[in-house]
Amino acid sequence: MLLEQGKQVLTLQQYALSLSSEAGHNAYGLISDGDPNLLFVVSTRPGYYRLMPGPELGLFLFRGQVERVSRKRCIPSLYRASFGGVEMRSIKRLFWTLKIKELDSILRKHPAQIELSGSTFEGLQFDYDYTSLAQHYGYPTGLLDFSRNRDVAMFFATCDFDNSQHRYIPLSSGTAAIYTINLREVIAQRGWSVLPLGGDALPRPVAQYAFAISLAQGEDLDEMPWAEKIVFQITLDESQKYFDLFKGGELLFPTNSFDSFIASLRENNTISLNSILLGIANNTLPQHPQGLDGILNEFKNAGYKVSESDPVVPDDIVCDAQKEWCANRTAFFGKARIRGCCGHYQEP
Repeated sequence: MLLEQGKQVLTLQQYALSLSSEAGHNAYGLISDGDPNLLFVVSTRPGYYRLMPGPELGLFLFRGQVERVSRKRCIPSLYRASFGGVEMRSIKRLFWTLKIKELDSILRKHPAQIELSGSTFEGLQFDYDYTSLAQHYGYPTGLLDFSRNRDVAMFFATCDFDNSQHRYIPLSSGTAAIYTINLREVIAQRGWSVLPLGGDALPRPVAQYAFAISLAQGEDLDEMPWAEKIVFQITLDESQKYFDLFKGGELLFPTNSFDSFIASLRENNTISLNSILLGIANNTLPQHPQGLDGILNEFKNAGYKVSESDPVVPDDIVCDAQKEWCANRTAFFGKARIRGCCGHYQEP
């Protein structure tokens, strides 16, 4: 339809130019109702699209976190000194890099992902990114989470996950930080290293109005010129407000039939032999003087198990996911909106 009108789907750069700090309109005269629950089709690279979380013209992203003495830098989990209380050595980083790719083979079996991959908007295919989903399901990656919704960021700044209770709790004291990011500037400087999640196969990114930004090893969010950080003291009244707003985090972590299997895959301390072979083929794993046997011994000596077989999602889980998707797919696609533009659309 857009081609017949002499228009095209907004590219990522054109989308960045459309963003505005004004509510509901921008310098080009584009008007939006500002609905945060809609998803917006944007061409992220030639032939592909992703669904940006609303509000459509929102200029800013937000990140909230509890400030801890032990956390001296704001860097992605893959590059931190420890993960889950365990020292993050080089072999551990290699293990998680392979595990994320292993997760990819599981996500591709999800009925929603299968349909998304086969769907098109204006001839564009869905630009699937498994690393961004891995980030939302507890895998250490080179990404940092952000949200289009400041209230979501405030929840993570004032409520903390209690491992003993396996749930979030509102904090009564302590220090928190809110980062505000100018999305237009980030896209201009970093391009596709900004990963808008929004509409994706699993529901958490939608619920969290999620974006992710890729940082290289050695980069620190606190040193980025496009990030503004505000540190404040937590009060119980404020943390309780956001705790109640999102029902203790329940609204931000909607359940999906794949959740338990993904969690077991993440925690099993095992990597498949095929994942290792793929890592060798694509140079994810460095060469070892003893070849494959040397690599296998490195993983085993570090306490990891190597499986001869690939993980397989049980049929009953796939069946349950299919039922969930059938119940939700109309509402999901009903949130998608397309803004067309002419090729000469550029910054005024």
